[in-house]
This record gives sequence, C-alpha cells and structure tokens, in this order.
Amino acid sequence: MWPRVLARITGQPHPSDGEGGRHGVEALARHLSWQERLLNRVLRSGSADRVRFLVLRPGDAYTICSAVGVNDLIGKCRRAAPPKGVNGRASRSASEHWDTYMLRGRDGHFRPVPGLGNVMLSVVSAAAMAVASQRVLLIENYTVAAHSLGPPLSDLLLEHSAWRPFIDRLQASGVAEDWFAAHDNSSAFEQLCATDLRHAPASPLLRVFSNLYFLPTLLLNKHHAAQLNRLAETPLPAPAEFGRAAVCAARRADGVCMHGTAGLWAPALRLLFRPRQHIVSSADGYTSQLAGATTVGVHVRSALGNGAALSELVSCASRRLSAANATVLLVATMHTRASDALKTALQRASHPAWRVVRFGTPPELQGASEAHLDAAVLDLLLLARADFLLLTRGSTFGYVAHGLGGAPAAVVGAQNGRDLGAPVGECAVLPTSEASFHSFRQALHLPHCRAGAANASLWGSPLMRLSTVMH
Repeated sequence: MWPRVLARITGQPHPSDGEGGRHGVEALARHLSWQERLLNRVLRSGSADRVRFLVLRPGDAYTICSAVGVNDLIGKCRRAAPPKGVNGRASRSASEHWDTYMLRGRDGHFRPVPGLGNVMLSVVSAAAMAVASQRVLLIENYTVAAHSLGPPLSDLLLEHSAWRPFIDRLQASGVAEDWFAAHDNSSAFEQLCATDLRHAPASPLLRVFSNLYFLPTLLLNKHHAAQLNRLAETPLPAPAEFGRAAVCAARRADGVCMHGTAGLWAPALRLLFRPRQHIVSSADGYTSQLAGATTVGVHVRSALGNGAALSELVSCASRRLSAANATVLLVATMHTRASDALKTALQRASHPAWRVVRFGTPPELQGASEAHLDAAVLDLLLLARADFLLLTRGSTFGYVAHGLGGAPAAVVGAQNGRDLGAPVGECAVLPTSEASFHSFRQALHLPHCRAGAANASLWGSPLMRLSTVMH
C-alpha cells in the first residue's frame, strides 16, 4: 500500500520499487533525491499529512553533561537516571522530546552527541534504514556539522531543514515514537530484527537514538535482509589480494578515495561524508609535506602510557611499516602524550628512517564545537589518504577512516572473538572494510534476532560475514 501512497504524493513511486538503484550508493543517492523532490511537492501543497519520517538523534539514552563541558564531553558528562517524580519516576507526556525529559529539573546541563566516529556509524545505519523503510531521513541535534561537512549530510540536518515545521507539529501532536539503539539502551534491536519497516511502526515520526552501527540488525530481519544484500556490492578479495593494486590511485577533488570497496558501510559513508573545502585544503597542504612518502596511519584514542597497549601498537606499527616499506607513521589523536610516546618507542626500535607525524594542533579534549569537529574531520581525511591503516580496539574513528580510504588495514592487539564468530589475529590484515557489529552477541539474546541468525541462508551472505568480522 505504501508505494501507492508515495506515488500519489510525489507523482512517482519510491526508487526502491523500480529497477534502478541496485547497489547501496545508487539506492541511497536515489532515496535522497526522492526526498528532496518530495519536500518541494510538500512545500507547494503545504501538507505533509502522508509523509513518514525517520529522525536520527545521534547519541545514547542517558548521558547528560554539565554546561561547562561543551569542550570536555568525557570529563564533564555522566550517565543519569530518568528524572524522578512523586512515584519514583516522573511521567513523560506524549509530546515531550526525550532530551527535554532527561533534562527536566537539571538546569545547567545538556544532552551531548557522541564523537564523529560513532555519529557516522549511526548515520550510515539510519541511511540504510531510511531506504528500507521508505521514510524521509533527517539528523537531529547535529547542527555543528554544517561547518565541517557539506551536502548531502548537511542537507539532512533537521534544524536547518524546511522539514522542521512539519516535524515540530508531529512532535507537538504526541505521535512521535522513540527507538533506542545505543550502548546504554539497545531496546530497539528486537524491533529492528522483526519489523517490516515499510509498514510499521504506524507513527509518521520515528526517532532513533543511536551511537553505534546498528545496520546489521536489519540483516537479521527477514523482511529486509534480501534487499540489503542486493544493495551491497561484490565481495572483497581475500586478504592475500588486498595490496596496493586494491587502493585507488586517483583522488577526487574532495580528497576522498572512492575505491569500490564491498559492503554497505564504505560506499554509503563516502556518499555522505563530504568535507568542506577549507578542510580539504588543509589536508592537501599537510599531505604535500609528506612528499609522496608511503604512510601508515593510526588513530589513538587514549594517552597510551607505557603499558601493554603501547607495546602492542609499537609492535604492529613496526611490522606494518616494514612490510609496506613505509617511512611515516601518521598519528591522529587528541593526546599529545600518545604521539610523543610513539615517537620515543619507535626511536628505540632503531630504525632511523621512520618518522611519527601528527599534523595540526587537535584539541586535547573531545568537544562539541565547530573547531573540535573541523579537527576531527581533518584527521579523518588525512587517515583516509594513508597507504595502510592500523585499527586499534574501540576506535570507531578508525572504522570511518578505513571505510573512507579503502586502503588495507590491520588490527592492533589480539582479538578474543568473544562477541563475534570470526576473530582476526594479532596485527592481521582485515578481509573487510565493513564496520564491525560489536553488539551481535547482545542482539542474539533477543528472539527475533536469534531467529534471523538461525537462518542458514543468511550466513551465505557476504555482507553478513563481513559485518561479523571482529576488528
């Protein structure tokens, strides 16, 4: 029924009902073009009565931050319980936004967004969900991105969108439905595994709170698994074939390598992640300083210290620098101590040709300002241009760099395979640039997700195999 409703509104069916858009990038591009045409039609008519929306709110359910913490989203933030009322928990009205509810009685606090890596994981997941559900995709509470990232992502920012009055009216009418697919509340996993999103939920406004890669839950969904697998590109070559020939030689004007890596993550990411020109120009300037040197890149999310984490990283970096005949270890980090520790450790490795390079002066703390996001986007762009990447545990930033650049990558540190069935060995080259679904084990505790995983044909899907490689 819904495709016929779309046809009445837009004058044509949703692109997923036609023959075009057979792989992820094309399908997503056609979807975004469709919702732009739909907006123009709605603005002319003044009515969005039959339009359904998917609003991504990047972030979790319960984190709140002190107002002085805008430049320190770790040290000034904490997990909070829902506000308490007379009976132990305050009631929430149907029209009240979850963020407003969580901040009730908490003056001087705000609800944050996560780091850029987590945001992009949730954005790509929501984009696939929008294509599957045939809903208009918007991104909420991320206006800071308008300074750093251009279209199409900047066109999706709710607060800058002509869709906003329609969203505000739906919110005020009390029809919004909230789903949570986040680290601290993953209650939507079962719905994502079970629901035919083309027909449910009935609410015209579905808001998803997420700070993780929830797209693979849709691969466990019998209604959408086949569609998403059709949208994915050809499987990646085996690790042994993953050499320099697999890395794109030409860079686009925007500085992002467009090598055709398989899966949904990397192609969709490259379509959505378009740095503004001032960041591209900065990246070009820094890259020119390398004078064509072969580069290994790594994102370091902690100060490292002198313990096992530093030893593992130095060991893997030394191995991969030698294997790639590289001379530069490009470090992206908020922690000056981390890059200094790597410099000292590699000097002790007695290889005089190796250099540790950290470009720019990134803020020492994770923040929510334009300057913080500009620095993060610049670091991602530089890492995406590396000839080889090292991925450290827990670095979603590294996932994004890997997806953008398409260069081969190795994982730092032994993986125990606790969550997923295909662990990768110490410093081994990954067979995929698909982001890892680290919540897989958690999802399998849910009946519909478990039923989806029990489907033998599912595991014949290259996309599912790539999504469950632990890295």
